[in-house]
Amino acid sequence: MGVALRYFSRNILHPNLLHILMKGLKYWAAKQILKVEKKPQELKDLVYQFVDSKGVKYYSWESMAKVPTNRVNELIGASMWSDAKISPDTLQEIADQISDLNMEIVKGGERKEINQKHARITALCNEIGTRKDYTIPSDVMIGMSAMIVVREDENPNEISERIQVEKMQQFKEDKLKGHTFFLKSTILNQLFPHLIGTSKKETALLHKWTQDERLQKERLKTILSNEKSKSSTKKKEK
Repeated sequence: MGVALRYFSRNILHPNLLHILMKGLKYWAAKQILKVEKKPQELKDLVYQFVDSKGVKYYSWESMAKVPTNRVNELIGASMWSDAKISPDTLQEIADQISDLNMEIVKGGERKEINQKHARITALCNEIGTRKDYTIPSDVMIGMSAMIVVREDENPNEISERIQVEKMQQFKEDKLKGHTFFLKSTILNQLFPHLIGTSKKETALLHKWTQDERLQKERLKTILSNEKSKSSTKKKEK
């Protein structure tokens, strides 16, 4: 036992060996820190925001004043949808249905049927007006989040349509899993402090999105199913 201890103190704990060992440990630790903090040169002026469920990191600016003009312009355009509380896809769906009903009216028919089509057009128009009772659509919020954060492989000074679509798709998938990390960017919190900024607010927003999306589908289904059922009945009578 004594021999082993003397060997250990002379060899393993030799001052020179200890110095080399400590130097190696410090080098390893510094390398690990750099590995974690390392980010592309293009993102050196940006601040880390969050990481998605696949481990991809996202960065952003500290304030809107530092955001490139091209991204600011996109956010201004998106703010129109956030204020109207309707997404482009939903508006397009309603517009297409109104257009189809107008085409049916142009073809003519019995006065009663034409009046019913006019009533459905009115109902669809009112559907746009009811948006004031909804919250900002998830598609709009996710689009704004994807625009204001920069993915680790993205150029912050350019807007890649492909990367934007990929970011939105990733955020939508994570939203369905109950994640809210994509709402945690500094600037997004500055834009919507009444909706996000705390876990409680973000959980409530997820719940509201689920409610609104279900209600929207039910309302549109009711309006359009009535029209389809009447068209089907008319064909059977012929």
